[in-house]
Amino acid sequence: MYAKSYRGSGKKVFWQEMWRHEFVDALERDPVVILPLGSVEQHGPHSPMDVDISCPFYLAIAVAERVDDFPVVVAPPVWSGLAHYNMGFPGTISLRSQTLQMLLTDIIKSIHANGFERIVCLNGHGGNWGPSRAVCWELAQDDIFSVHFNWWDMVGEQLRAWGASDQGVGHGGEWETSVQLFLRAHLVDA
Repeated sequence: MYAKSYRGSGKKVFWQEMWRHEFVDALERDPVVILPLGSVEQHGPHSPMDVDISCPFYLAIAVAERVDDFPVVVAPPVWSGLAHYNMGFPGTISLRSQTLQMLLTDIIKSIHANGFERIVCLNGHGGNWGPSRAVCWELAQDDIFSVHFNWWDMVGEQLRAWGASDQGVGHGGEWETSVQLFLRAHLVDA
């Protein structure tokens, strides 16, 4: 029996909410762990600083809540990323590339050490792409395999076809703002 998650459902999806016996149970059923990765940085004068973490975080939750064939666990999100190029704007927090890579490496190694073999790193910030891929390749040398991709790569064709101004996910542009309006309209100053 599962206790209710803080989202109110009987299905726990957040790593940090699970009890030991729930991890044991999940590990017996070929689980997937999704690690949301983003950034805290400016997204124009109209959007909050956490745009790049909210998208992969809410997508991970939606997947975890909908998949019933095996457990999908959402790891605590990595909210900090490589955003040095936005440091001139108030509110931006940036990590060095090496710091981000070490952080991701340690987190993924910890998830793997707990027995999880299927690990997905779902990225929401363009600056994280290179460091994230480097971690994926480095860990593969230790037989720790993970999948790393940007959320917008799943819908690239739709973004190009439906966009009026962006030809992909423009920083603080049409698509990121639209996703924020869907997820958290109260935080967008439209």
